[in-house]
Amino acid sequence: MDTALAATPPVPAPAGRRRRSRRVVADPDEPVYAALVAEWRGRGRTIPGETDWEWLDLAAYDGRR
Repeated sequence: MDTALAATPPVPAPAGRRRRSRRVVADPDEPVYAALVAEWRGRGRTIPGETDWEWLDLAAYDGRR
């Protein structure tokens, strides 16, 4: 067994880089999913795969408003 590889410490990701999610969003034409999306929209909820503008505003808030 080669111990040189086992002794090598893991290399951290460069600062400022984030891994992107590999999430799969359901097909919006699927009847069950379409019904859920309609229900969520009716309640003002966040829809997976769509931009959440309220969250973007909150995340961008710098305390100076």
